Amino acid sequence: MIGSESAHVTIPDVDLSRRHAVLRTTPRGVEVEDLGSRNGTFVDGVRISGRVRLDGPARLRMGASEFELLPEQTTAKQDPAAGQPSGRRQRPGVELVAVGFAALVSAAVVVVYFANGSSSGVKLASQVNIPSHRPLLVPFIVHAGAGSTVTLRGSRYVTKASSDATGGAFSLLQIDLHHGSEPPPHIHHHEVEGFYLLSGTMVFKVGQQTFRAGTGDFVFLPKGIVHGYQVTSGVARVLLLAVPGGLDKFFGALARSPALARQLSRRYGIQPAGRPGQAAPPQSATAPPAHTLFPFVTLADGGLSVILRDSRYTIKADTQGTGGAFALLQIDLHHGSEPPAHIHNHEAEIFYLLSGTMVFSTGGKAFQAGAGDLVFLPRGLQHAYEVTSGVANVLLLAVPSGLEQFFKVFSKNPGLVQQLGQKFGIQPGAAPVSLPPPPTTKKKGAHK
Repeated sequence: MIGSESAHVTIPDVDLSRRHAVLRTTPRGVEVEDLGSRNGTFVDGVRISGRVRLDGPARLRMGASEFELLPEQTTAKQDPAAGQPSGRRQRPGVELVAVGFAALVSAAVVVVYFANGSSSGVKLASQVNIPSHRPLLVPFIVHAGAGSTVTLRGSRYVTKASSDATGGAFSLLQIDLHHGSEPPPHIHHHEVEGFYLLSGTMVFKVGQQTFRAGTGDFVFLPKGIVHGYQVTSGVARVLLLAVPGGLDKFFGALARSPALARQLSRRYGIQPAGRPGQAAPPQSATAPPAHTLFPFVTLADGGLSVILRDSRYTIKADTQGTGGAFALLQIDLHHGSEPPAHIHNHEAEIFYLLSGTMVFSTGGKAFQAGAGDLVFLPRGLQHAYEVTSGVANVLLLAVPSGLEQFFKVFSKNPGLVQQLGQKFGIQPGAAPVSLPPPPTTKKKGAHK
């Protein structure tokens, strides 16, 4: 069974139903059955109803994900489970080849074999040597103005990258935060937070410290410390990053059931520490010990900058500051200075375009992105990108951190790119990626 949740093979694709379709092998051949999905299952471009038997290779599309189905009916076939050839004619199996989404965990794993009538997710995972609990992560784009939206205390919270879509690694929201709608002082026990101000001004009170932040400033808040904040400009537009994921689920649940705020806060590890509108109390008695993280602010013109291929990379948050949770960079990326196609084996990436236009190619898809658009690239998937506007001002988020260290070392040792790539888990692409020409008009719609 394939679906977005509660399935043998789980793909965090918002266009998939929870239990979307079933692939099975029978003595008569390979069958595909749609389970009444809302967006349908398509075989070679034709929407199917109920159960269909395949007579040969086929292209399968479910939601925004595409696959190739390659039925096998060979003699003396190597048994993927036993590792030994068999002289008897076997029942048909099916190979499921990832086309439109990230390969399973590693770019080297691109085939899942449904052997001898079994479609057990655990068995599949053991055959391709991956953890059965790891979801498939797909690249996606969320255009400006798009995303799952809830309203809390009069402010608009838009999920740009959900916990489900990132495999639980993190969530990223864009919030139009109105003065007077801020939450009371509180403590996060599960996640660290990062606030990047797209517009407006805010004051953060964290423990015994006060940070004033404006457009382009970044504020980091570690877990386990009392904090509160106030909008001082009427409205502030903020990107809120939480690592690990889960905070987006809290906001969604709270919007649906505000009367259950206390129970939901307890469930999601959020401890109230004051009344709405009240400043965060002093925390001298419970300040973080020396071995934990501390809050900080990086101003719009602050951060260590390095030059790579004539583009400026400015580090806003690094491994030391976030404890390895994430790294955040702001890049003035010039056309012609982009890296060649490559694969990240350690970190997932988020590109948020502050200005300019870019085209991304990955997993058999091409994404045209402009100001306010967000592109998610899972680890283990070859990708390439190109600036199509001369210069693009981009926020680059890497989870976990480490990518900023690569940029720092590479800027001083550009001739050691191969050795540094091996050290930091970045490998060159297996083949050139063909990028499509930029469109004459911006593409509408979004896939989250």
